[in-house]
Amino acid sequence: MRSETPYLPEEELDETSKVSYVHWISHRLGLEVPLTCDSNGNMSTEQLAELTKQVIKVVRSVDVSTAENLTECVRSMHQENITGPRADNNEQLAFSERKEWGKMTKNELGMVIGTVLSFPFLGDPHTGSGNGVIYKAFYEEIYSSLAHADTTIDDTSESAYKAENMVDRQMHSMKLEALLGMLERGQSENSQESKDGTMVPEFQRSDQQWKATNWFNFIDSGLRDIPMPSIVLGKSKDTLEYPWQVIDGNQRLSTIWKIFNEDHDDHVRVTKPWRRENKMPAWILERLLEYEFNVEMIVADSDKDLAALYERYNASGRPMTQPQLRVAKHHEVSALHHLLLALSGGPTLKNRVSVRHRLGIANSIDDRSDRASSLRRKIPGVSGTVTPDEKKQLRKVTEKVYDLWCRIVAYSTYRNVQGSDGPNPTAKQAIDKVFGVFRNGSKAIDIVDRLDYVVKEVATAYGDYAFLSLRAVRIKDQYDENGDPLIEYQEGKSVHGWATQVQCAAFWDLSDDDISLLKRNPDTFQQTWFSFAKSYIVNARQNSKSIWEVQEYWKDCVADLLQAFKMGRLSNEDSEERQRLLAEVNRVLNMPEDQRHWVTDGWVEPQYSPEQIVFLNEQLESLR
Repeated sequence: MRSETPYLPEEELDETSKVSYVHWISHRLGLEVPLTCDSNGNMSTEQLAELTKQVIKVVRSVDVSTAENLTECVRSMHQENITGPRADNNEQLAFSERKEWGKMTKNELGMVIGTVLSFPFLGDPHTGSGNGVIYKAFYEEIYSSLAHADTTIDDTSESAYKAENMVDRQMHSMKLEALLGMLERGQSENSQESKDGTMVPEFQRSDQQWKATNWFNFIDSGLRDIPMPSIVLGKSKDTLEYPWQVIDGNQRLSTIWKIFNEDHDDHVRVTKPWRRENKMPAWILERLLEYEFNVEMIVADSDKDLAALYERYNASGRPMTQPQLRVAKHHEVSALHHLLLALSGGPTLKNRVSVRHRLGIANSIDDRSDRASSLRRKIPGVSGTVTPDEKKQLRKVTEKVYDLWCRIVAYSTYRNVQGSDGPNPTAKQAIDKVFGVFRNGSKAIDIVDRLDYVVKEVATAYGDYAFLSLRAVRIKDQYDENGDPLIEYQEGKSVHGWATQVQCAAFWDLSDDDISLLKRNPDTFQQTWFSFAKSYIVNARQNSKSIWEVQEYWKDCVADLLQAFKMGRLSNEDSEERQRLLAEVNRVLNMPEDQRHWVTDGWVEPQYSPEQIVFLNEQLESLR
């Protein structure tokens, strides 16, 4: 049985990292904490046995609490292979007849996993027989196979599909001319008119994928009255006053717009049969306008349900990522979302002026968009150049930066919004909460500007460690007294989301003076971060609780460091600050004793820092 609170990795799947695959396999298995492996993504025999056990538990619904049950399960699979439809594989699990669970090698465990998930175990290409290394190809097979391992419907009762869980779905036969009218109304600034129009949300795939051949086939189908797939439009009950969002059919609708809008940058002027013409003959345009599409118009209960529809329609290809779903959910709803998207280099509601005004960002979103390039350059491995295409629709680089900005803001402000006694939410829960609070531009602008400031200060203060974690690197031909290879830790090569969140959250509520003090002591500050990251981030298990705990612990470490810096500054005999405070103490000592409290009662924050208050009182006591 899967955990009711499954582990969710903080980072999107990194297809170059075995560790990332282990984390996402843990997620697909529904585990509460991720499976363990070393920093390079390799597993010991015991760790691989745990992975095998969890795969068996999920896919075959077997009680895996005892070694006897696991042994019996593997042997029964062997018998199924001998007598069942896969009899050609009858030797793969033959070892199970003489070996019990706990005695199996890595290769034998690999065979078990391959059998359970119905993919061929390849031996050395999956696990090295000589060196015991587990190769990425093996994790890829497991991850891919698990996507289809739990697709049965648990509850087939009629009550599970009761009417209130249904979407409101209407099918229309609509001429291309009517669709063109909806496209035009979707551009209108008149809200009453635009609500009957269509708009393309930024999360949609690029509309630049069709070439001349695709355009020809589209036009040819229209002229020959060949059926084309349905166009699907959607709204939620919360967005009935807004245009219909294009769930499926974006490429067809965008092509319609390019054909009939002569001012469009990609206006379709010619197709194969009519290359001598600079524009399409009138008869073609007239016939196309008469072509009838099937148009599905769906109203879901909530934005969440509408976002789920987007995911389902894309599930047959590459599923939508969490940032893409987030963009869909908060489109035209949250000012903070749109400002963060602009600061990432993404779309800016350029053609939705009325929405800009409604959200209170009309006078601020373009300025934040202009800052995107300079801020992106602070992030390792991210291009600082924002292309014109990015500002039209969500692109991979924009999505990566946008997701990073969202996480920084959510983890830095959630406690202020929820309170210190609030739960330890996942990234998705924290982002949704913060986006809901900062729906209007009057609140969101300050948050985005703080993000801009904090990212730039973090880039300077953390030096080479900014936005990075550490990676363990084995020192060639060097071993400790126990014969174990020596390891050194180096800064990572690409942005690390968790480390970035921790670094930025520690700066979020600091004053300018405090950040400046840290920057004036770079060696001590950066060495403190190095030691912290090595102990609490490298190889640490990421779950909702540990992420928040590590973040809070680093904030405490920074506070302690600031305290030490400030006290050290006050202990410097020549510092101007010390001389100023001693002058204040002497002024009090020169006053009648019964009047001194009029001054000392004013030694409070924010006029003085906590360290200064301690220093003043200690000096006053010692000089009485």
